[in-house]
Amino acid sequence: MYYFIVIYWKFFVYLNKFIAIKDRRVVGVAASMDELMSELEKKGIDSSKILIEFVPEEENFLVL
Repeated sequence: MYYFIVIYWKFFVYLNKFIAIKDRRVVGVAASMDELMSELEKKGIDSSKILIEFVPEEENFLVL
């Protein structure tokens, strides 16, 4: 149970945010895509070589 709480707490920080991941590490976090791209540019990180995802507050399902 403790492990789940620790993992959930780390995840909780990123709710409703865009995150950039490179080499299994979070390298950027922002409320909007524009802010995240600016942050990555300031850090000198090439956005074409990283994973960018949005972490929603609630689980969403896409039904096709």
